[in-house]
Amino acid sequence: MCCWQVRSSQTARASVIEQLKRDLKITHKEKPDTYVGIRIEQDKDGMRISQEAYVNEILKRYGMEESKGMRTPWVQRPVKRQDKDKPLEPRVMQEIIGSLTYLAGATRRDISAAVHALAAYQSEPCEEHFKAAKRILRYLNSTKSYGIKYLRDGTGIIEGYCDADHAGDVDTRRSTSGTSSR
Repeated sequence: MCCWQVRSSQTARASVIEQLKRDLKITHKEKPDTYVGIRIEQDKDGMRISQEAYVNEILKRYGMEESKGMRTPWVQRPVKRQDKDKPLEPRVMQEIIGSLTYLAGATRRDISAAVHALAAYQSEPCEEHFKAAKRILRYLNSTKSYGIKYLRDGTGIIEGYCDADHAGDVDTRRSTSGTSSR
């Protein structure tokens, strides 16, 4: 069992870091360059995070590293599975969705809508759903270095954005909405 107490003094901070190193076998950097697979780049303007290595790992895992790139992650919501469509093995689709969900939540917000829409079909995917997943992977192949840049503007102002898709789900006619802030 570990117990730490954080204090504001430099000596107390150094003591806590040393205890963490001893108890959890961690390394400490004043300016880290990676954290749980996320690349961190800092400069005078701010900080940028990305996961190019993880994108390469996903592409290799599913044999898409040599695929032709795409300009967008999706064109429209994946089509509803028809009764004549034969459901395929869901395990691979679930693995793809899991990998993409982690990526979208950490550094790639540009794929989150496509991944979220596709996730609804992961328990009984058909060929159209696998094509949609491959399209996201092809998009990632052409945008590997994309990430999120946090700027130091010093204003302290938070901006919020939102969007909605009224009754856009082809199966349930449910609406989708999302928010973002900076």
